[in-house]
Formats: sequence, C-alpha cells, structure tokens
Amino acid sequence: MARLGNKFISLLLLFLFLFSSTGWCKDLYVFRAAKKLGRGLYNIVYSPLELPRAVETGLVETRIDKMILLDPIRGIFNTVGRFSVGAYEVVSFLYPQPPIIHPVYLMEGTRDYLTYQRKVDSDGP
Repeated sequence: MARLGNKFISLLLLFLFLFSSTGWCKDLYVFRAAKKLGRGLYNIVYSPLELPRAVETGLVETRIDKMILLDPIRGIFNTVGRFSVGAYEVVSFLYPQPPIIHPVYLMEGTRDYLTYQRKVDSDGP
C-alpha cells in the first residue's frame, strides 16, 4: 500500500511540475493561442487611440503644418492598420505566431500613460 502511495505522490508532483507556470507550459499551444487572442482584442479596442497619438507626435515636433495636414491622415492609416491586425489575430488565434505590429501594445502600461507629464518650456516665448 505504501508503494501505491509513493507512485501517486510522484505522479502528482510530475503533473504539478508539467502544468505549473515554472515548467514548460509557457510555451504550450493553448497559452500562445490565448495570448494571440488577447493581443487581437487589445488592438481592436485601442486602435482609435492611434489618431490622437499621431497628432501628439506632431505636437511634440512643434511643426504645425505637419500636425494639421499630415498627422491626422497618418493617424487614420495607423488606426485602420491596428484594427485590421487585431481582427486578423482574433480570427486566426488558433494558429499562434509572433506579433505582426510593433509596438505590440499601444500603451505598455496604463499607469505609465496616466502619470506621463508633458514637459512645458518655462523660459517663456
């Protein structure tokens, strides 16, 4: 009976190792597919933020003509591109692959985005 208990414990430990986060399960098919599905949903939801992001980069470069004329067009193309890639990743999440669009996430962390402080030139005009 003790022998059966030892086999059960060793099988239980082997099972826990194989399916724990420290084992090899990070590269399991299911987790890679779920990560791709999450990436796709994230890109679909946050794709409209590409438009203000493109205008903001023009504002940082302090080129008004570019900010008014070209950056909204670039933002629209980036929005459509991120939405399309997100839709593709949602549809094809069963076939895990590396990220298509970079940066993978528009905002790496919400805390970083909320605490971002724009530096204002205090020297005056």
